[in-house]
Amino acid sequence: MVHIHADTPDIQNILKDMTQIVQNNGGKLNEHIAITCEDGELSLEFDGPAKQNEKIIEIPDKLLIPIKHLHASLKDNQFTINPNTEKLSTAQISLAEHIITLYNYSGKAKWQRDNCPWITLRPYKDIIQLLFKGRSKSDLKDTHIAFLQQDKDAQEEDDFICDSFLRTRVIGHRQSSEDKAEQKIMPIVDFMNHHLDGCPFNFAADKDGTNMLYILNKQPLAHSREFFAFYNRLDAFDSYLSYYFIDQTPHFVRSVPTTLQIDDIGTIDIKTKAGVLKLNDLPEQLKDLRGFMPQLHKNKDGHMVISHLMITNHPSPHAMRRILRVLIGNLSDWTLSHNKLCKIIAKAERDIINQNIAYYKDLLQCIAQYQAADHQIALAPLKDLCNLQITKLYRYHFDDQFFGRQYGRDIATLNLNKETEKQIA
Repeated sequence: MVHIHADTPDIQNILKDMTQIVQNNGGKLNEHIAITCEDGELSLEFDGPAKQNEKIIEIPDKLLIPIKHLHASLKDNQFTINPNTEKLSTAQISLAEHIITLYNYSGKAKWQRDNCPWITLRPYKDIIQLLFKGRSKSDLKDTHIAFLQQDKDAQEEDDFICDSFLRTRVIGHRQSSEDKAEQKIMPIVDFMNHHLDGCPFNFAADKDGTNMLYILNKQPLAHSREFFAFYNRLDAFDSYLSYYFIDQTPHFVRSVPTTLQIDDIGTIDIKTKAGVLKLNDLPEQLKDLRGFMPQLHKNKDGHMVISHLMITNHPSPHAMRRILRVLIGNLSDWTLSHNKLCKIIAKAERDIINQNIAYYKDLLQCIAQYQAADHQIALAPLKDLCNLQITKLYRYHFDDQFFGRQYGRDIATLNLNKETEKQIA
């Protein structure tokens, strides 16, 4: 039986009813799962002996809730919904009503208004323009850009808060390969917090053929029984822009968009798209880099486009160096000598680190213009973020010993194709 530890009777009853609905409609919840709610903050723990990577939650995809059929709105900092009864089942509607009630009990709308950078930073047009330079335009939601660039009234701000908050709670999911992906809320799974070593959202067919969202037990914190989800490979800047909190735990910084000039060989255009390659897309000697390896496309004119570049620290301090070797090696068709290639990589490393440090220092300088106390309060999270990123960038390892001859094991010509270029453009 699922354990529920809530600090109010109302929330206790809602969580109890939700677990019952899920289990009555084909969902499976490990009996040792504990749903905890303290001061409105929900999390999932495991109260009992647990194996890492054990399947502990299964939710039928028929219980996932498409937000477009909820017709959600916001008034007086309270979410309301008007569910489409022709599109949603009774179970989906009941779960949605419970979830929205929990959001209201925990003050999520007010939290969104106080913490979403697209709201708090909107008065600072110069800072917003710098934020846009920190990520490729294709990575920024059109609704966010439109909201920031125009003066909106109170109702439009409420609409934006409602839409932007719900979109942080969903998974893009399709019933079949022919269907268009829909944004859906995940009952119970929605309560899981993010950690870089948490469990990705997975789908597989059950024994009876039902498509199930399943979660494996991932408890990365030695001092905690909490198990976590993995939203995406996010650095602190990504989590701030996408989920409105600054995750200090990632050991990497996603490079800001930039272009590297590689001597007389060509250029590498660095984008900032999230995501990882499939393991089977990498040759054996690069499989350990799967979490960092970008998608890439090279044309015949010495120009390469890559989806992203991670600036890595411990426990993978030289992943970026190995990736740069693969990128520059492919760009030059592996015609460079070992020593020449190492010198070019070392220069590229310095250029990338310096450009990223300069970006966050520019942001800090822009923040420093606003001296009034109310400005400093509003800008404090962004200031903390900049200092965190700079600290991680300063700690990048430039050790020459990692330019040894064994480095040649990374030589690999990756599949480079037009389809990849479309994905990362």
